Amino acid sequence: MSQVLQNEISGWDSWNAKKYLDTFYSIPKGDTFVTLDFITDELHKYRDKPFETALEFGSGPTLLGVLATAPYVKRLHVADFLQQNLDEITQWLMCEDGAFNWNTCTEYLLKKEGINPTPETIAKKYSDLRGKIKKLLRGDITQNSPLLNHQEHYDLLVSLFCADSITDSKIQWRQYMKNLFSLAAPKGTIIIGALRNCPFYRVGDRYFPCAKVNEKDLEDLILEENHIIEDFAIRVNEVEDCLDEGFTSVMFARITLK
Repeated sequence: MSQVLQNEISGWDSWNAKKYLDTFYSIPKGDTFVTLDFITDELHKYRDKPFETALEFGSGPTLLGVLATAPYVKRLHVADFLQQNLDEITQWLMCEDGAFNWNTCTEYLLKKEGINPTPETIAKKYSDLRGKIKKLLRGDITQNSPLLNHQEHYDLLVSLFCADSITDSKIQWRQYMKNLFSLAAPKGTIIIGALRNCPFYRVGDRYFPCAKVNEKDLEDLILEENHIIEDFAIRVNEVEDCLDEGFTSVMFARITLK
């Protein structure tokens, strides 16, 4: 990708949820599949003893996180800052015409679960997911209490490409991550996904800021919060096929709280 100048970085008033879905998920690339791999690899041990409550914070207009976590939880909430993102999810939940088709990701997940992806098994997974999503919430990760008009702490907290993908400042990213951690219950589990060494990412013909964080930044942040953290694991994946979108690697963390 050619160099993007700072004055070409778009504001959130130009965000287009449908364009985001089209850019990243109409034909999913490596970042999508390694994200699904990390979540399922880390959570498969909870299939027989699922988490009571889970939140995906900063979902965007996607079902990526909840599709992967649903087999391991009893009750799901989804939060995002932009109403148009939540509207896209609502459209899918209500089975409305024009809702985004998540079959490619769902087929991949079913295969990982050892289930043959047929129209019947896909429909069952969607029915199960719709039954588990109980609330769509407005959230603002820049706030010390990121859930707006809702107070709850969650046994499982998932946030994918959120805190790193709304600012070009590592200082702000660190604070946003700490705000995010406050939503997890004691002894809870946190799953984080972030673009790695990425200064901006492309959505259609628009570019949005990114904090250019890497695994050292992530580990340093986790170690700084070691008074609440019992254990963690970090994984880095190369995704060369995402070059046109502004990045060639992603990183993940699983954090277990005390």
